Amino acid sequence: MALVDPERRIGPDVFLTDFGLAKLATTGSRITRTGQALGTPAYMSPEQARGEVSTLTPATDVWSLGCVLHEVLAGRPPFEGDTPAAVLARVLLGSPPGVGRRTPGIPGSLESLILACLSKDARRRPVEGASLRDDLDRVLRGEKPLARPRRSRIPTAAGIALLGAGAALAALSVLAGGAPGPEAPAAAAAPSGPDARAARAWALRLADVGRARALMREALLESPARHDWRLQAGLLEWAARHDEEAARLWSEVPAGAPERTRALWLRGLAALTRDLEAPGDEHLGEARDAWTEASRGAAVEARWARAGLCVLGGRVEEGRAILDGETSWESGLLLAVLEAGAHAKGWSWRPEVAVRCCTRAITEGIPMPWLLAFRGDVHRLREDLPAALVDYDAALAMDPGLRQALANRGGVRFRTGDLRGALEDFDAVLAREPSNPRFLLNRGAVRRALGDLAGALADDDAAVALDPRNPHATFVRAVTRERLGDGSGAIADYDATLVLQPDHKGALCNRGALRMRGGDVAGALADYDAVLLLDPNDRESRFNRGNARRARGDLRGAIADYDAALSVDPRMKEALVNRGTARRSLGDLAGARADFDAVISMDPRHPGAHANRGLVRSGEGDRAGAAADFQKALDLAPADWPPRARFERLLREAQAAAGPR
Repeated sequence: MALVDPERRIGPDVFLTDFGLAKLATTGSRITRTGQALGTPAYMSPEQARGEVSTLTPATDVWSLGCVLHEVLAGRPPFEGDTPAAVLARVLLGSPPGVGRRTPGIPGSLESLILACLSKDARRRPVEGASLRDDLDRVLRGEKPLARPRRSRIPTAAGIALLGAGAALAALSVLAGGAPGPEAPAAAAAPSGPDARAARAWALRLADVGRARALMREALLESPARHDWRLQAGLLEWAARHDEEAARLWSEVPAGAPERTRALWLRGLAALTRDLEAPGDEHLGEARDAWTEASRGAAVEARWARAGLCVLGGRVEEGRAILDGETSWESGLLLAVLEAGAHAKGWSWRPEVAVRCCTRAITEGIPMPWLLAFRGDVHRLREDLPAALVDYDAALAMDPGLRQALANRGGVRFRTGDLRGALEDFDAVLAREPSNPRFLLNRGAVRRALGDLAGALADDDAAVALDPRNPHATFVRAVTRERLGDGSGAIADYDATLVLQPDHKGALCNRGALRMRGGDVAGALADYDAVLLLDPNDRESRFNRGNARRARGDLRGAIADYDAALSVDPRMKEALVNRGTARRSLGDLAGARADFDAVISMDPRHPGAHANRGLVRSGEGDRAGAAADFQKALDLAPADWPPRARFERLLREAQAAAGPR
């Protein structure tokens, strides 16, 4: 927080006892990612809620001080909500209630100063703590403060155009769920007249798409010739996932109307997004036809249509070059869709551009559920899982039927350890689409992680029955069977996997391990040989083949494999231990001693390394050293350590040979 002048004492000492989250302003030190919002939601400024870490100034602290002043005087913070996301939405979009409404008798000048501290625009707040202190002094003297609040208004698209990705997610996750912010108008009479209804509909699109659609329909019924409203009505229907109704409205814009090019462009764009969700030549053909006609026009949408046609024709960079200089939310929407298409087709795509364009379209245009879900996908692919979750939550609050968003949220929940939430999502997906092998396998993975192996096997069985030629399905079922102790069933599934995909490394490795445990050393060696042909640097397979070679008595071959494994990972303790035992068996006591010393230096509590080093010391004639190592191994090993009886006997023998100390 900004420091006050230590020479000016205006009351009792105040001690800051909890720094919470701090940023070192003098060095520009960062502990967060760009775009990550940190802080306590009820006291976070709008710029913090937007994740604009690089723009924080002392005015940010003034906001927090204003929140504290409000709470001290009114008994409640200015922005409240049931969840952190709800609080952030109100910080971003709401107006603080006047202190006087909650605590009558507060001087108007003090209330005005607090509202100035809570200005959305940081430039309109007192610039730092010292300025706020001076204004408080003026209020105490009965004077007016220099800082004055700006009159707030209900936010529209322009009013929230500056929301960043994180802020838009937080706000939309509340608005989409229908929870009104404090600035939402009270239940008032519907606006009168078609012009008023249409204007109100467009202003409401970010907060209540359903109400916006109803108002726009009323306006169109009274003024059917207003094709600009028809365009907006189509966008509202599209946002509500009524694609056919949106296409009908746009198709009703007649040839020769100024809005015709835009209507065609929107029809093509909607068709392309349908192709992203359910790929099909008919959607691409519809987009191509609409954009071909639109591209003949002279409007800016004709240029956007030409950019879309370039991408549809595989000329991605040419299409991007047309759009990259555009700043409108509509062009951002198109570019976001094109980047999504490039990713879906495996072409080069730009995730940072996709996020930026999605955010522009969501915050300045219409928060379409599929667009929020796509931005969630981009966050997920960039490993920003918390942001992905917020996006999926917002998308599903608006449209609970978004199957892919449910599935992807389930995957993110699984990766973040929320297994119950993941199971909930996959249950919901499978209730809608019970015969999807991929979703069955995903739910099986969650059940396996929860310890429900029978449930996991049921899902795996169903997936294999639906798609018997899917090597991933047979492999996953093999893993479940192995966990259940059904070794022969697991090997059968690994065999089936390798028939379908002979280079499946996981199946080769796992089958090799099962064969080794079952005494089929030759089969295990064959599997590990196959893996190492595919990937000579596979550390685990090198180690495992070394074990198989050692089991067959090929100690030099085993040492060669352990050497190779250690060249990939010099700190692989078990490879060092096993190489040490092979070296000791070949009489290389110095080499064995070096391996066991290395393990003990890394892990002084490794019982196997101490036990084996004791054997080396015994072979070197160092009975006292051997006894010390045997004792250490016995102290460290669990009570049920299999070789415990052997090393207790060796300890007694070494102590007897060493004689009294």
